[in-house]
Amino acid sequence: MSQLRHLIDGDEHAPTLVFLNSLGGRAEMWNAQVAGLHHDLRLLRLDYRADPPPGQYSIGDIATDVQTLLTELGEHRVNLCGISLGGMTAMWLAAHVPDLVDRLVLMCTAARMGSPEAWRERAEAVSSGQMPQVAEVVVGRAFTEPFARAHAHTVDIVRQMLLGAPVPGYVAACGALERADLRALLPTIRVPTLVIAGAEDPTAPPVNSEYLVQQIPGAHLVVLDDARHLANIEQATRVNELLREFLAGGAND
Repeated sequence: MSQLRHLIDGDEHAPTLVFLNSLGGRAEMWNAQVAGLHHDLRLLRLDYRADPPPGQYSIGDIATDVQTLLTELGEHRVNLCGISLGGMTAMWLAAHVPDLVDRLVLMCTAARMGSPEAWRERAEAVSSGQMPQVAEVVVGRAFTEPFARAHAHTVDIVRQMLLGAPVPGYVAACGALERADLRALLPTIRVPTLVIAGAEDPTAPPVNSEYLVQQIPGAHLVVLDDARHLANIEQATRVNELLREFLAGGAND
């Protein structure tokens, strides 16, 4: 039985688009996509495990949780849209369970993200009660300064989401990121793939997205100006346009 909280919106007869969150994210981080796409698609959002089992957690473990949920929901072929950690999870699924994935959207992500030391330090900080300090750093990297000034309420919603993230799940996901290296999997991904990067993203800069496009056969890259790490929020209208076009067959065909 899946342990993942999930939400389903949109047209139940339309193709399913599954959203996969960034580290510390919740299903609600995709609210702007639901608002813009619910007439066109069946939309599935989910949360990762709040309290993973003991031992080393991996991207494969997160992906297997997602696959279990999809099986329980009777979803045998879906589109995946993952951001950051969610993008890595989507890559794993596309490589290991190709029959499950129709089209793949990788947003603000990388095959290997940051350094192992940085993720260990992040996990130690959160474990020791420093999530408020971590959340401020993360929020600062999530949005450009003009957006943050103009949309303080939206930024605070993301801040509160991070502050409310279950510590065991967050720390375990840091461990998964510490150990994750998906570079060898990229050439095996054979589904139509759209890669979206934020031009000003300090966490997964465009060079990471360029590498994905070089390694994934037929992948297509769009770099969004005026966007950092949470481009789906900062550039919601443009992201929704790209998703609608790509899932209708416009970007890779």
